[in-house]
Amino acid sequence: MVAALTLSGTLLVPGAVAAEYPEAMAAGATAASADYESVTLSSTPETWTAVRSGAPDDVTGFSFDDDRFVGQCVGEGGAGCGADDVQRVVYDFGDLGSPDDLADLEDGVIRSAYLTVNVMEDQDCGIRNVAVHPATAVTESSTWATSNLYTSAFTRLADVPCGGDQEVRIDVADILKYSLLRDRPLSFGLKAVDEDCRGCGRASFGSEAGLDVVLDMTDTVTERVLASASVPCVVGDDRPAIRLLEPRMSAVLTNDREPFPTAMSAIFTVRDLTTGAEIQRTETSPKASGSPHTVTINTGLLAHGGNYSWSVQTPLPSGRVSEAVNCEFSVDIVPPGVPTITPVEGYPALYERSATSGGPYVPGAFSLSADGDDIAYFRYEFSTGARGEILPGELLEFLPEASGAVQLTVRAVDDAGSVAVAPTYTFFVGLSATVGRWLFNEGTGVTTADETAGENLTLSDASLWGPGYLAEIDPADFGLVLDSPADTAASSRQIVDPTGVLTVSAVVNPADAGAGRVVSQGSDFELAVATSPECPTATGTCWAFTVATGVGAEQTTVYADAEPVPGVWNTVTAIRNPYVGDVRMYFCQSDVAEAPRRVAQTAVDPLGVESGAPLVVGGSDWSGTVDHLRILAGAPDARGMLRWCNGSTGS
Repeated sequence: MVAALTLSGTLLVPGAVAAEYPEAMAAGATAASADYESVTLSSTPETWTAVRSGAPDDVTGFSFDDDRFVGQCVGEGGAGCGADDVQRVVYDFGDLGSPDDLADLEDGVIRSAYLTVNVMEDQDCGIRNVAVHPATAVTESSTWATSNLYTSAFTRLADVPCGGDQEVRIDVADILKYSLLRDRPLSFGLKAVDEDCRGCGRASFGSEAGLDVVLDMTDTVTERVLASASVPCVVGDDRPAIRLLEPRMSAVLTNDREPFPTAMSAIFTVRDLTTGAEIQRTETSPKASGSPHTVTINTGLLAHGGNYSWSVQTPLPSGRVSEAVNCEFSVDIVPPGVPTITPVEGYPALYERSATSGGPYVPGAFSLSADGDDIAYFRYEFSTGARGEILPGELLEFLPEASGAVQLTVRAVDDAGSVAVAPTYTFFVGLSATVGRWLFNEGTGVTTADETAGENLTLSDASLWGPGYLAEIDPADFGLVLDSPADTAASSRQIVDPTGVLTVSAVVNPADAGAGRVVSQGSDFELAVATSPECPTATGTCWAFTVATGVGAEQTTVYADAEPVPGVWNTVTAIRNPYVGDVRMYFCQSDVAEAPRRVAQTAVDPLGVESGAPLVVGGSDWSGTVDHLRILAGAPDARGMLRWCNGSTGS
């Protein structure tokens, strides 16, 4: 008895590298598909007969059209049964109606098989003394002497309800498998379990019967196995390319034959897809179910640029051949050209080879190209750790997070997995420009100097000086003490262009929990302490950063999940980046050993118009001391903000 064919097939390419096939990175993963078709074969007997022990050579029971008893006749005769006679009934279903039905039965997997008979009369519940056996074929010459019944496989009707005039369905799947395995006819005999028992009752059966068999007919299945040296089975435009002229075809054939799997051979066929011609056909020796079958495509049959198909079939017990599993591939033995890396204009930064440009969080992009019309993708890797793949025609965008040298490595990978590597592309991400840094260390007068030799700030009063951030270890460190709206320190002009990336950072010690502006530049931006229901803090007071958006004269405010702590120095940094469209804030405290943590972020539109207003420190109801004020035309990296939290007075 034969089950259906299951096939897992791969085209083996010795020496292939897993990394050159993105789908092969999950080596050993399995994607299987199978189409199961349930087939029901229903038939009535081609021949049937009743045979008697009392007349062992009698053939009058052939094609009986009434009903006949099974078991002891117990002397009274009737229903074709003679006195002191034992009788049996046999139904023969031939080839189930057609040779094709019999072939399906041999090649399929039997899921169920039922023999249906009509019980016409049931004396003393004799039905429960009846069993079904495999039998010999029924002909016009069948007699008691020739209609052998085999006791090695039978089904007893012990659970059938007593009584005549009923239709009974009997599970005969095991008998059917037994007969097919031994090349026996599809013939079923009814006999008494104990034919010598006179008191066991008897039952009569009509001439009509039926056999219903349900098969699972499994089409050939391709189980796709991804491995470091395999090519998946694909048909159509997405067929894989290989870079060998003599690859190996490999398939694993399995079956569910009853009662155990049997050996199978594989028929490999190779065709030229352009001409449709068969160029190789090879059949392997039979192997046990589940074994791999491998065949190498002969030398001289494949050529660069050609498209081919290969298929696998297996001969079935009926003499038929299983449906073919078809796979296709193309041959590409020419590697791609060396990739070219070109920086793209129109981005905020143009990161040219060996040149310095841009800065942290200033984006740029590169276009990648290589000779060859079968480039599958480009694989890239930056020395910063960013890596991935892009398709031809896509731009490789880059957003640095720190200044310094960056190396870009690009590989072109074609459809066959061949790789070409570009020379390493090195460029430099520039430092963010500090446009103003005020340490407020003068301690006297009404002017405080910009450490970058830029714009000095003018104080509203010479009495604003007080102990600075580092005063406990350096008495010469001062800051600006603000305790009224009249207390300010202002520039004479705009300090930073708000349409680009800008950073505002200050070390601040609040005198109380009050709110108000700390640093601002007109309507461009404002770093402040806010008391608002939108503050995500328990007290409703938090650090806030308000910036102008690109929509008219509107502004947006981002509220931090950090609140000012009176008497404690707070390092607050706010960054507006129109290139990535967001505003973010970072925060740390001098009394807590921590790195700067991001405390807020929100989206913002790029700004096209600036206010032209000067920079102003203070000028609100907020009270406290301000020290180490920095304004950057750009964004700091994480290391820079960490230094600021630790008291650095540098950029």
